[in-house]
Amino acid sequence: YHLLPELTALYIQYDLHPEKVMFGRTGVSGVRFFFWDSQFGRFFNTGPITGKGDKFFFLHTLLWAFLPWSLILYTALFTRIRSGIRKVTGEFNEWFTLSGSLLALLLFSFSGFQLPHYANIIFPMLAILSAHFVWQQVQKGKKIFSLIQAVLALLLIVVAGGLFFFYRPETNYLFITAAILILALFVFLPRFIKNGRSWLSYFRSGIAVLLVGLFLNLSFYPDILKYQAGNQLASYLNKNYRDQQLGRISMYFPSGEFYMQQHTWQTDLLSITSKTFNKANLLYVTEEELKLLEQHKVTVEVLEVFKGFPITRLTLKFLNPATREPELKKHYLLRLP
Repeated sequence: YHLLPELTALYIQYDLHPEKVMFGRTGVSGVRFFFWDSQFGRFFNTGPITGKGDKFFFLHTLLWAFLPWSLILYTALFTRIRSGIRKVTGEFNEWFTLSGSLLALLLFSFSGFQLPHYANIIFPMLAILSAHFVWQQVQKGKKIFSLIQAVLALLLIVVAGGLFFFYRPETNYLFITAAILILALFVFLPRFIKNGRSWLSYFRSGIAVLLVGLFLNLSFYPDILKYQAGNQLASYLNKNYRDQQLGRISMYFPSGEFYMQQHTWQTDLLSITSKTFNKANLLYVTEEELKLLEQHKVTVEVLEVFKGFPITRLTLKFLNPATREPELKKHYLLRLP
């Protein structure tokens, strides 16, 4: 029932129009893509969207995605497999979390199409394995992983602090207040833990990653989104040209189209120069496309200039305020005659 509107839209848009060229071929079924190619087709690398999977992709992805518990996770997996094989007497051998997480991880690793967020589905099981391993370490009085976690917690705070002062995001008082409170808890936590000092570094690891998460979500990424030109365009259009259509030549700005309240129509340079494009009187172009329009003597009015950067591919030059400006690409909103 809930899928019916989407399936109907896919059928009307693609299945009823086999002449459309999608993924370099005609006769593409939107319904088949929804049920098979976009899911199983990616795993078996048989769909229209293919990839070149690295068999070790998720192993090194978990090193940063599961921070600050990555080393504990790998050790927990190793010891659980070893203890299960040896069938150590008195050892609690529960196979559901281990087999469930490992089988999924192997399936993802051997698939041709891989994205980091595929691993999210097994995080709960990996967390259970890691938590059980930490409990074992505390019960046995072993301190090596406690020391490792203390170092990792400190490194996380240092790296986040370094990024804060290097990038210099706009002041966010909510984040600053939360950061001060969390840092105070990090420093004064020993006073509140009288009989559980063995757990101290693990608690501090959780506090450190909480601080990093708040920094990324309340300060760093909200500031970086200012440099996503599509978002700027959507906000500007919704405020000033809500009832007007927008055209584009080669610009790809999914974030802008998501937030825009206007329709977007794709065209080409020939349609603009020959004045046969009549779907919209606003045009969103790159700096190179604007120069081409000027060379072809097309009279346009520049309404607004947006400076953008592909924020999913950050560079040191962009992060550094002193070298950021040359890294920004200019995009133009034009009014056609």
